[in-house]
Amino acid sequence: MFSSAVRPSIRRIITQGIVKPSKCFRALSSLPLNALEKANTLTEYKELRGLPRHMPLSYFPELSDFGPTFKDKLRALQAAEESASTPIAGNIAVSICVERYPRLIPDKTAEEKDWEEFNLEMHVEKSAIFQYEAEFLQEEAEKARRKAQGEVETRGNILTFEPADRISDADRANDKRSLFRKQTEKLYLVGKAETPFHASLGPWHFPIVKVGDNETLREASERAVKDILPSETEVYIISNSPSYCETIGDEGNGVKVFYYRAALVSLETLPINTAYTDYQWLSKSETEEECPTLRDTFLI
Repeated sequence: MFSSAVRPSIRRIITQGIVKPSKCFRALSSLPLNALEKANTLTEYKELRGLPRHMPLSYFPELSDFGPTFKDKLRALQAAEESASTPIAGNIAVSICVERYPRLIPDKTAEEKDWEEFNLEMHVEKSAIFQYEAEFLQEEAEKARRKAQGEVETRGNILTFEPADRISDADRANDKRSLFRKQTEKLYLVGKAETPFHASLGPWHFPIVKVGDNETLREASERAVKDILPSETEVYIISNSPSYCETIGDEGNGVKVFYYRAALVSLETLPINTAYTDYQWLSKSETEEECPTLRDTFLI
């Protein structure tokens, strides 16, 4: 009659003579029934029963102790709560987080360099090496010496090699519209628009659109990309489902925003469409500074 989680408590109460079996059954049965009678929502029922707020309805321990009518009443509470919290059609929006991945390998930190040297020393010290390994290490040391002097050996000829500058012209000019800035970091696309809806989100934000009638969230995310980037721009939307969701504004009158992630495939610097008046490619720290509302979205 009762679930396995409840039976040990019943057995202990009965065997210790605390309550007679008939009274014990009535007492334990009345707990879910009383909670169901007092609760107006499924969340209130969970609080009255002491159940975790995230526990799905199908995991409730009392479902095995009562008939289908009891479960139907719980489903009715759940449906009423969901319908009350579901925003109207015009209050659903989709925002797209377009990312430009790093194009250069970041320089090693001081800690990484120290660990690499220590690891190599321990490897050489604690392991015996063959003759060909010793010759290989000697050749590598010679190559490293030549490389430090700006020389590269190619088919027996020593050529002078000058590595490309890791600091681009866009970095020197602090051109935040350029894709060639901060090439060792990931950049995020943010835009600025003059409409009241966009202005309410702050001066800078991810591209965002309201979901239209008979439009899926994925279709809205594709439209959000086209609103800020030309149609020939190659952008890969990573998933059909959003990565994050939040409500902006009041719970009743706010906008439910679903965030998608996308990777920029095109390499050239791109103009913007007329839907936005300005745009920037910002690093993580810059995005947190320019767009403080995005700090808690777990997207940057």
